[in-house]
Amino acid sequence: MLAAKVKTESLPVKAARPMNAKFQELRAKPLFQQLSPAALEVAKDIDVTDQIEALSIAKASLPDAKSRSLDPQVLSLRQDLTETLLMTFLEGRQVTAELDDQVAHANELRNVLEGKRDKAVRYNNILNFTSGGALAILASGLQIGTKVGLQNTGNEFEVMAGALQAGISAYALRLVKGERFAAQVHPNMLARVFDLPDPHDDHYPPAVWAYLDDPITPGGLSRRDLLIKSWVKVGRIQTPSPKNMDHIRLLCGTVAQKKGTSIDLLQDRAAMLVDLRAVVMEESKELLEIMRFIKKM
Repeated sequence: MLAAKVKTESLPVKAARPMNAKFQELRAKPLFQQLSPAALEVAKDIDVTDQIEALSIAKASLPDAKSRSLDPQVLSLRQDLTETLLMTFLEGRQVTAELDDQVAHANELRNVLEGKRDKAVRYNNILNFTSGGALAILASGLQIGTKVGLQNTGNEFEVMAGALQAGISAYALRLVKGERFAAQVHPNMLARVFDLPDPHDDHYPPAVWAYLDDPITPGGLSRRDLLIKSWVKVGRIQTPSPKNMDHIRLLCGTVAQKKGTSIDLLQDRAAMLVDLRAVVMEESKELLEIMRFIKKM
């Protein structure tokens, strides 16, 4: 199944879509009722259902197990099926390798920002301790055994020390968020999940994208729809709409980030990429089920 063309600014959450008519037709056949719905969907997407049927017919026409194992047509069909399944598996690994690279890049940038933040907070604490402590010592010293005039001066120093400590503490709260840095437009693999423009439209091979985009629930939701719903639920994004797409575009790297890339943004981006990777890896379970099914035939 060919991947759907990426739309430039459409909304990520789509209306429910019915299950594919061909899938329903295949599901009604006794041969394919031995496969789980998810495995049958993958078999349909990688276009091996006709070969599986041909293999079943070819084996049924042969008299015994020995002839089935040596028949050229059976061997050829098995080889073709194995090659297709292996190619699909490797395409999935290619996608996960690229996701791993993008996760590592996001984590590396986050570590750099966290290191700068921790260093700034450490210097801030030292400044707070030394400046506040020095003024407090000076204020107390002026008040010891002195006249009223000097005692008032000591009180003034105490007020100055308190104000300085309050200012430094307020600055420390700002430092906790960490620095921000500018970044150019560089779409990552989340962009297509949200139907955002991505010049590198070859990130996802057709079979992998079909696995993410085909409806799998009775309500017609796809795996990427379920991913988006989970991200909304845990608070990584808001429900996609024209009003709150700016943060999603920053996460996907589809807009220039002028001092917009923060520690929190990088943390959310890495977590979402890891979630996407996990879903892509799940296709291996269906491929294994199909392989076992063919081996038993």
